[in-house]
Amino acid sequence: MTRTSSAPRFRTLAVGLGCCALLAALATLASPLASGKGSSSPKPGSYSGFDAADTISFRVSADGQSITGLSSSFNPAADCGVPTSGQHERFPTLQVKKGAFSGSASVNRASSVEHFAIKGKFVTPTRATGTISGHFTIRSLPPCHASSTFSVKRKGK
Repeated sequence: MTRTSSAPRFRTLAVGLGCCALLAALATLASPLASGKGSSSPKPGSYSGFDAADTISFRVSADGQSITGLSSSFNPAADCGVPTSGQHERFPTLQVKKGAFSGSASVNRASSVEHFAIKGKFVTPTRATGTISGHFTIRSLPPCHASSTFSVKRKGK
C-alpha cells in the first residue's frame, strides 16, 4: 500500500483560508466608505479649493456643525457653450451632519432662472470633497445642466 502525503491538500486549504480572510478584511474596511460612514467631523476655520477651473470657499463654525459663507464661481453656462461673465454664487448656511453637508440656492435674473446644488463630505478633519451642480434656463435658449466635483482644504493650521 502506497501512502500519499496530505500536505499539498492542507497547503491549498491554508492558502484558500488566507485569501478568504484577506477578502473579509478588505470588505470590512471598504463598507464604511461605500456607505458614506467614512466622513470626518470638520475642524473649524476657512476652507478653499477648486471645482474644475472654478473656485469654492466657505467657513466651518467653531462647533463644526455648520458651514457659512459658501461661495463658488462655478458657472454651468460656461459648460453649455453660453457666453458668460464672471459670477459668484452664494449658498445659505448649511448644516454638517456626520461629516456631510448639502444645500441649494436659486437666483432669478431678468432673463434667466438659475438653480445650484452642492453635496459634500469631510474625508478628513481638514479636507472635503463633493459635487456642485447647476441648472439654468435662459428664456431664448434650451435649458442647461452641468456639474463638477470639488475639493477644498482648510487654510492654516
